[in-house]
Amino acid sequence: MGGNVYISHADEDIQRCAPILRTLESWQVSYHFDALDRRSGQTLSQESQQALADCAVLLRVCTRFTDRSYWMSIEAGALLSLQADDYRAGQPERHKIVNLILDSAYVPAPFDISSTVIDATNTRWPGWVNDLRRALGLAPLQDIARIAHDINPPPARGMSRRAVIGLGAAGVATLAVGGAGATLLASRIGGKASTPHATSTPPSRDARLRWSFSTGSASDLAANHAAISGGAVVEGNTLYVATQTGGVYALSLTGKQFWRYAAAGGSAIYQQPALANNVLYICAYHVGVVAIQNGAKLWMHSGGFSFTHPVIAENKLFVNAIAEDFTFVTAYDLMTGAQVGAYGPEHFSIPTSGVAVASHLLYCGAQDGYLYALDMTKTQAQQVWQADTGAARQAKESVLNQQYYVQTLPTIVDGTLYVGSTDFNLYAFDAATGAQRWVFATKGAIGYSNTAVADGVVYVGSADHTLYAVDAQTGKQRWSYATGSSVISSPTVANGKVYLGSGDHAVYELDAQTGALSHTYTTSGKVFAQPTVHDDVLYVCDLQGYVYAFGLK
Repeated sequence: MGGNVYISHADEDIQRCAPILRTLESWQVSYHFDALDRRSGQTLSQESQQALADCAVLLRVCTRFTDRSYWMSIEAGALLSLQADDYRAGQPERHKIVNLILDSAYVPAPFDISSTVIDATNTRWPGWVNDLRRALGLAPLQDIARIAHDINPPPARGMSRRAVIGLGAAGVATLAVGGAGATLLASRIGGKASTPHATSTPPSRDARLRWSFSTGSASDLAANHAAISGGAVVEGNTLYVATQTGGVYALSLTGKQFWRYAAAGGSAIYQQPALANNVLYICAYHVGVVAIQNGAKLWMHSGGFSFTHPVIAENKLFVNAIAEDFTFVTAYDLMTGAQVGAYGPEHFSIPTSGVAVASHLLYCGAQDGYLYALDMTKTQAQQVWQADTGAARQAKESVLNQQYYVQTLPTIVDGTLYVGSTDFNLYAFDAATGAQRWVFATKGAIGYSNTAVADGVVYVGSADHTLYAVDAQTGKQRWSYATGSSVISSPTVANGKVYLGSGDHAVYELDAQTGALSHTYTTSGKVFAQPTVHDDVLYVCDLQGYVYAFGLK
């Protein structure tokens, strides 16, 4: 019988999990842990499948071995499938994913943006222990330094002897069927309004910092709570940001709050809002699409909206979702919220990317590994073309959780569509016909890093820690720049510079033509959000819920 926490781990990390199991037992948390080496198997056991279905939390132990673990990929795919079923059954919080990062060499997965991420690699700051407890629905503790050291001791010392011998022969037999403890875990904590505050210590010591604003309470700062993964939007004298705890903020360009809107139940907002005519549009996880005017809800449509970008084009709002009617892409009237269009390919697949619109065509990626072009002028037979952006690799490798597809917003410039895929490739297609013009291979997944195109160059970030500059006509690399961590942030091009956030707590300013580094802006948290440049000011948001304003001159 499975426990309330299903521990997903690489086979190489079996022994490293020992202190985690001891800690969960001391917290009276029930778990399922498979301590057998499964490298010779092909499918999950019936027991493991049942344990996944019964669990409230999939706890992924993330190390350098994670990205090549077949079993962790299968387990994550199975949990994502369960989540999709949960949405349709009206139980969106039944299963959740928590990533516990024990190794700085861990390569983030594209779906990390929708998970609770707990970074235990900072051995000087043990607060992540309470982040883990919150994720498990437990109250914080005062004495956490010992626990932090036990679970993830400093690299210089290696794994403690206790951790290495913690799984003896008897322990393996016991742990294979789950640990003791009967605490029923709570679902993801949401709905609590965070109190924004000014910090006495600036979250960045960069001399160019003009101001910073925290969207979280003091207890939120150590975790993914109040994290901002979508970029800031600036119009006139107002800057708008949205957080993963459902907070939407309107700030002055000097960092003062105008108003705050709270999404129902604290539902996470993962992507950048869209803005038109003083109305802000957000897609809130599990809630739906919401139109906000001056801090008040103008209209809302509920549905299974997830990580999508709300996109404004042709005086309509386009969103995708896993909804009850399985609509692929829906269009709404901007002011009334009335549905004015529904579009889909010949064979339904779950939409995975934001929507691009050019002329009468709509473009969107899907979980089956194809990018689709749909004719918005038709009510039937809307599919114009489909292009392979990972489908062939999925079929070749028999990947069960369909991990190769487009998650980014396609970019269309001069009749060419540019888009990255989690199959590691950057593609260029003829926007009218879908014919592939070229493909450029990176060494990592291109997850949520949208392409930027300027002056004949395509810029895109990859999970291999690198920003690439590629010739828009030929697909040949012009230059690349390696950051200190995975790149999920989208690049921004302005005034001859490229600005890019990274998971190494920094934003890089690079020369757009040569890739030479001009400046590095340090932040308190990882930067997944796209940087925003407005009137010689760089606005940055990080995963600790901070908004920064850096002067460019």
